[in-house]
Amino acid sequence: MLKVSATAVSTVPEYAVIGIGGLLDYIAQQLYKSGMRLQQGIVVACHLLGEAKERMWAIGGESNVLVITDNAKYDMLLPWKMDDVAEYFRRAAELHRDVVLAGANDNLAEDAYSATLAMFVEGMKRLREQFRKTRPFNVNLDELLKLPRGS
Repeated sequence: MLKVSATAVSTVPEYAVIGIGGLLDYIAQQLYKSGMRLQQGIVVACHLLGEAKERMWAIGGESNVLVITDNAKYDMLLPWKMDDVAEYFRRAAELHRDVVLAGANDNLAEDAYSATLAMFVEGMKRLREQFRKTRPFNVNLDELLKLPRGS
């Protein structure tokens, strides 16, 4: 991964949050794991960008996620598809919150907790199915820039 700051470009071994992104660093720590698949990293990047745009006044406008692989191939995600990622994380967080709070409730009967877990599993299955139908599609930058691949 590369990090750009002004005109300096440097490599980053795992992930990087630059600027005023303390909150984003926390979110990245929760989601990042070493060896994660590229598709997972793209989803995390879209989520972090969406969170930054929602929570930080200085960030806005149209954004893109550029993916450059080791073999110098590159693709870009359409910005309007990042909304699908934001919706996925919002709905997943609601499901997660409910099951975590239910687990911490000593007064909740086991059958009620089991029902909450079942709702979580079913909700995540539905959410995954919906997300897979709308997940970000790559746009070939060669078409956008009219350059030969790898240039």
